Amino acid sequence: MAETAKKKEIKVELYTPHQAQRIFHQESIINNEIWKRSRFRISACGRRWGKTLSAGNELLQFALEYNDVLCQWVAPRYKQAKIPFRFIRKAFRNTGLFSDVSKTDLRIEFINGSVIEFRSGDDPDNLRGEGPLLIVLDEAAYVTRELWEEVLRPSLAETGGKGILKSTPKGKNYFFEMFQRGLDPEYPDFASFTFPSSTNPYIPEMEMQAAKAELPESVFKQEYLAEFLDDGAGVFRNIKGCFKGAALGKPNVGWDYVIGVDVAKHQDFTVICVLDKNKHLVDLIRFNKIEWPFQKARIAEYTKKWNNARVILDASGVGDVIYDDLKRIELDIVPYKFTNESKKVLIEGLAVDMEQDRVSYPNCPEVQQLIGELEIFGYEITRAGNVRYGAPQGYHDDCVIAFALANWGMRSRRVYTADEVFTHAF
Repeated sequence: MAETAKKKEIKVELYTPHQAQRIFHQESIINNEIWKRSRFRISACGRRWGKTLSAGNELLQFALEYNDVLCQWVAPRYKQAKIPFRFIRKAFRNTGLFSDVSKTDLRIEFINGSVIEFRSGDDPDNLRGEGPLLIVLDEAAYVTRELWEEVLRPSLAETGGKGILKSTPKGKNYFFEMFQRGLDPEYPDFASFTFPSSTNPYIPEMEMQAAKAELPESVFKQEYLAEFLDDGAGVFRNIKGCFKGAALGKPNVGWDYVIGVDVAKHQDFTVICVLDKNKHLVDLIRFNKIEWPFQKARIAEYTKKWNNARVILDASGVGDVIYDDLKRIELDIVPYKFTNESKKVLIEGLAVDMEQDRVSYPNCPEVQQLIGELEIFGYEITRAGNVRYGAPQGYHDDCVIAFALANWGMRSRRVYTADEVFTHAF
């Protein structure tokens, strides 16, 4: 560490840590040599464990213990960087510890000359410059390897500084590699710990049980048990295990079919997906930049082709108008209104069916777009603790939605009246 940093005894706390957080702060195992020699602390944590408060407390303590040092909190997105900035600013704004606070720059300067900057990893080049003595990398599994290896780690090399990398896991990416170093005696500068959500005593046991019952197994293991999974805890598992056959099919006389339709006009794609009575994908087409009259005609054409199949249509937004027009020509059509909850029901139903081999598709070129979308389809946990599903920014999920709609239609086997509008918001 730089010789100019003068340490002094000072104790400030953002919060009262629970037992697991005391381990993170080195309080419960202060005599353990691994902590004395660790320069990088790697923490894989479950949701609502208290990552932000614990790391924020470390950052604040460091800035006040040493004079004239630079510390940085780096988050994947600007909004995430604002959260610890607000915590620290509000908790200590009347203590006389601050000499300057910039809400615009997310920067706090202390009376001892130390500075904490709260930065975003969106543009790595903006993080190049004066080297900090401590970096907290927030949700480290969700930033690029290049940000850590080419920007942040070299800046710590210049100063001899320390790093705290904390995150929920996201597959076995570079964060997993860093975590493994902390378990290896050959890397004495690293120390790694896993903190499942259950080690936070303030999370009710019944809430943990509810999350386990409601979420796909992989999501629960990654988000709450803080486990590193081979497939990155993608929403859909057993993707290759659902292959059956090598070509799309043709209508069989007397068979029932269900068609899922996700509609779009310009940027996204309209997708028509057909499942047979065995929940096997027999047809899939994808197109965009086609005017509404032609889209409606194509949906009607496919309905007739597949034995007057029932259509489950995404009737949110522009789909509502298409539903009304197709209903007038007496198609057997059911609207599916999307809310966050109804989408959750739809996606998790498909995820469970895929895990349990209750749905299938052929291994053919026409299905490769669907396979790609299934592989990257993800989720995020909102601040309220809810799961929000969707494709990563810049990617499509139209095939997934159409496939899930068809699966739900065949899965539910419910008889609907011609006038019923189904919102499925439970």
